[in-house]
Amino acid sequence: MVVLILASIFGLMVGSFLNVCIYRIPLPDASIFRPRRSFCPQCQEPIAPYDNIPVLSYLLLKGKCRRCGASIDIQYPIVEFLTGLAAFWSVWQYGLTVTGLALFVYVCLLITLSVIDLHHYLIPNKIILCGIIIAPVLAGVEVLMADREAVSLVYGVIGLLLGGIFLLLIAMLGELVFRKEAMGGGDIKLMAMMGMYLAWWPVSRIGILNETLFIARQLLIILIVGAFAGAIAGGAVILARAKGAEERIIPFGPFLAVGSLLAIQFGEPVWHWYIGILR
Repeated sequence: MVVLILASIFGLMVGSFLNVCIYRIPLPDASIFRPRRSFCPQCQEPIAPYDNIPVLSYLLLKGKCRRCGASIDIQYPIVEFLTGLAAFWSVWQYGLTVTGLALFVYVCLLITLSVIDLHHYLIPNKIILCGIIIAPVLAGVEVLMADREAVSLVYGVIGLLLGGIFLLLIAMLGELVFRKEAMGGGDIKLMAMMGMYLAWWPVSRIGILNETLFIARQLLIILIVGAFAGAIAGGAVILARAKGAEERIIPFGPFLAVGSLLAIQFGEPVWHWYIGILR
């Protein structure tokens, strides 16, 4: 339990850094490392360390900047809490292992991408590239530790290709049917990165064919869950628009992220349940 608590605290701290990434990455010529200290987006004053404690500072300050009184976006404590929860989940599932670290890194990438997509309708290439680089590095570390077969690196490449091709074909089909762009290129690249990470869990499958089929099933679950959740959100937006609310575009990236995490945790049981219904 102590390890889980410490992991959660570490996750909260990482969540604070993710908020910096979410704010700065979409900005032109911005750096996530400069300035080194966080600052209030309104008054531009640096935030004191005692006002930068994840989640707690937001509650103590009642969601307002100490200097200028401007409201602090609720996004900040939510991201920190979700990242702490991700650290708890990763260690609870796999302990202090490379696989646990890979899961935590993957969720951090999804949180960052999802929030940026919600704000800017953009999935930055640099985050996708970062995820694609980190996955084989961590898999290589596990191979060197003799906790994983070397062929697992090949599985990652298969997942990358399957994820990208899978959504690309769907996007092309959607464009033919609807006569307009049905899916953004960022979503396709996101699905490719997801395919690479989905090749990781569970870690004990035999044969490239079994691995390929597993990844394909997971990708299908992601797409179904993402489409279903997106349809619900779209319906809510339509109802809100009918009541005079401002029109909003719904990005698909966050729904793919939710589908990906559900596939990791419940993918195989859900698939077997679905096949049982068909029989």
